This record gives sequence, C-alpha cells and structure tokens, in this order.
Amino acid sequence: MFSASSVRPVDKTLAKFTLVALPFVAILLLLAAPWPLVRLTLMLAYSVALASCLYRLTPWFIARNPLSRFVQREQGHLKVCSLAGFFDFHGPWHYLPIERISSVHVWPHGIEIKAEEREYRLSVVGSADSLHAYMSSVLADALGAGVSFNMEPGSKY
Repeated sequence: MFSASSVRPVDKTLAKFTLVALPFVAILLLLAAPWPLVRLTLMLAYSVALASCLYRLTPWFIARNPLSRFVQREQGHLKVCSLAGFFDFHGPWHYLPIERISSVHVWPHGIEIKAEEREYRLSVVGSADSLHAYMSSVLADALGAGVSFNMEPGSKY
C-alpha cells in the first residue's frame, strides 16, 4: 500500500541532516558535561527532532495524514492547510471561496491553489495522481465553472 515514493523528499532530507548532526551533538554533550541542565536540554531537543524525522519516514505517518485531513470542502468554501513542524502538526487553516479559485496545480506531495490574487501552497503526503484524483472529486462542480486544473510532471517541492 505504501511505497518509498510515498515519502516526501523534504522528510528524507531532514532525516539525513538530523542523523549527520549526531556526532556534533555528541561533541556538544561532552563539552556541556559540567552543566547537567544544558546537557539534558540538548539531549531532549535532539531526541525530539530525531524522533519526528524518523516518524515522518514511516507508513504510519502516511496513513495518519491523508489529503482529506488538509483539504476539506465546506458550503461554498475550500478549507485548506499544510503539513508543518514536528510529527503531525499542521499550519493555519485558510478558507477559500470556491467561486474565487482560478486554478489548481498538483505536484508530487504538493498542491498550489490560486484564488483572489493569492497563492496557497500546500505540502501534503501523496503522489501526483492521488492528489489530482482527490482534488478533482472535491472540485467536481467548480471544474465545469471555469477552474483550470493542471497536473505538472515535475516536482516543485
């Protein structure tokens, strides 16, 4: 059900940088030995960052963050937000009137919605095909009303 391509490239990069930082964190912990509170704070901060990065590489993260959690259709509005921060946190919600949406672009792990002279870029989990299918179903009636819908082959995220 889940493949390696389901993992977002940004999550892979963050995990690599966090693991590469391990020797530097170990040196800082040795230097901070005389100050137990500083040492404990460094260990906890690094542990949380590492756990978050590794969790985002698991199928559990992908299963807990379907697109329907970040793009929701309400009466006359599209309610959208993006993945952000540690673990499953997300950014602020934006309410877009559906009649004001001029275009929707879909990339692997990303959606860009243009509405009212503003652009909303969402970082989500999913392939371009699955994101395109979901957005087509959510905006089915708006597609007939003039909303352009593009699926780009290249990854912008």
